[in-house]
Amino acid sequence: MLVASAASAGADREMTDEEMWGQVDQVTRTDVPVVTYRATFDQEKLSPLLREPIRSRGRVRIADGVSRWDTNPPNASTMTMREGELRIYYPQQYTLEIYELDNPKFRLAMSPTPDFTFLREHFTIKELHQSGEHRLEVVLDPADEDFAEAIEQVQVMVDRELGGMQMIAVTDVDGETTTLRFRDIELNPDIDPQDLVLAVPEGTKLVKPLDAMDN
Repeated sequence: MLVASAASAGADREMTDEEMWGQVDQVTRTDVPVVTYRATFDQEKLSPLLREPIRSRGRVRIADGVSRWDTNPPNASTMTMREGELRIYYPQQYTLEIYELDNPKFRLAMSPTPDFTFLREHFTIKELHQSGEHRLEVVLDPADEDFAEAIEQVQVMVDRELGGMQMIAVTDVDGETTTLRFRDIELNPDIDPQDLVLAVPEGTKLVKPLDAMDN
């Protein structure tokens, strides 16, 4: 179990939220900004409604403000996100879903390089454990209503020497947990932004699910 205390700092008292965020900042701070990013990922979804977890894997790339997630068969899909828009292409169904991103929760779900300034604005630290100077695990609780309506908690594991975030697990209010683990992380590799463009075949069906929910 992770412990939200100052034990790792040699103190015998519980740490304040401010002190824990300061510890997170020390571990996650980097001298060189991450402009491009490439890694492979393993995803696991656990749900009270499923007998077995759903597992998938693929690769993620970021460049020029665009992130692209390519999930391998048998449940192949390609997802791209840029400021204000999320697109998911399902090649087996010849369907492209388009979402307008006016909700900050999408930023949490879509970034393998978490913005801890953003997390600090919307979450409080429930539990924290630091191993050495470069590695920590932290459990976050929503601090505002927008996130609390959908998210129960978030768990993040960071190892700065291995490229940053190694794992993020998001549990929603229905008890479903989605866990992403990242491997083969490359920070600031050469990536052509054109390689992140999502091109779909002619005849692909375009769907805007959020529009249907509003009607």
